[in-house]
Amino acid sequence: LRMARISVDELYRLMEQGAGPVVVDVRSVSARQLDPRTVAGAIALDMHNLDAELERVPPDREIILYCT
Repeated sequence: LRMARISVDELYRLMEQGAGPVVVDVRSVSARQLDPRTVAGAIALDMHNLDAELERVPPDREIILYCT
C-alpha cells in the first residue's frame, strides 16, 4: 500500500500516458452538490454504503482518491 498526494497536473499526466488510474470521488453527497465539478471518468462513491460501493472499484489498478 502506497499513499502519496499528487497534483492535478500529475493526475492528468498519468491519464494521458495511459496509466489508467481509477479516480474515486469520496466527497460527501452534499459536497458534490455544492461543487458538481468532477474528474472525467471518476467513480462517485456513497460513503454510507461503502461495502457495496467498493465492488465498483477495480482492485487491479492504481486508485486515486478525490476528496475535499
